[in-house]
Amino acid sequence: MSRVLNFFKAYQHLDAEETSIILGELEELYASYQIFPKTNLAQLNSENYPKISNLIHQMSEKSRVKTEGGRQYVENMNARTHAQYTKLIAILKAFERDTLRRIFNQHSSINLKELQFVVFDLSKMQGLPQEALNALLFNVLTIMWQEVYRNRFINQDVLKDAEKRKYIICVIDEAHRFFKSEQEGTMDFISLMVRQARKNSAALWMASQSARDFYPTVSSNRGKFVDQMQSIFALVPYKVLMKQDQSDVRYLQELLPSFTDNEIASTLSFDRGQMLIEVAGEGKIIVNRFIHPEYLELFGGGR
Repeated sequence: MSRVLNFFKAYQHLDAEETSIILGELEELYASYQIFPKTNLAQLNSENYPKISNLIHQMSEKSRVKTEGGRQYVENMNARTHAQYTKLIAILKAFERDTLRRIFNQHSSINLKELQFVVFDLSKMQGLPQEALNALLFNVLTIMWQEVYRNRFINQDVLKDAEKRKYIICVIDEAHRFFKSEQEGTMDFISLMVRQARKNSAALWMASQSARDFYPTVSSNRGKFVDQMQSIFALVPYKVLMKQDQSDVRYLQELLPSFTDNEIASTLSFDRGQMLIEVAGEGKIIVNRFIHPEYLELFGGGR
């Protein structure tokens, strides 16, 4: 339930009272679909879940204005609460229009149970409003974590047969898009994935070209952001630095304190394919990675 709530908060900032209203409505809606806190979500399909339009309908019915004897009123709701419902319904109705409806307000057609390799290509979504893009990024993380969580139960059934165990690799390219501190709840969610993935036979890989891209645009968030990022990176057992730019040095020194100033400075003169790898508990090594020309062709020349 908290992930659904954080999805809405990623789209639109909600104050404490609005958050409480949405949470209460979600609990009521999910209960009507026989989904409870102890329900095994791994056994559910997308059609078993309600859509955002179902939430809008439930809230609209509850806050409907009635007329009786020339008097207008709303049952079991004061004027303040009714105003909050009206505001929240207006926010949610954006998901019933055009592009947002196609992305968010329908049952998913993705069946990860039958697929071995899945790519979420978000390159065509850059034209979305920022709040919608934030919600979309959070949605992708949720789908990834749902698959990792489901994998835990799959492997429990084959504990004695190692060959049948299933392993998952979640790759977040251009990871800075997911780490912006303005996206409420996203940092906490990534921290959860980093902490829990390994014991669920999964790995989380994150890549980005520039350390400075991770930093929030709002300077007041900087201290909190750095603390969160350092906590997340401290949990990552493998860190890889390739050729860096001078303008990134101070950001790397702040985000990755396990690397010395000299080690970070050495990456400024790296050649193509050269990298500095830190292995938790084992130290650091410099590696030269050679890519066979046939592999480069598969990736369009590596560009």
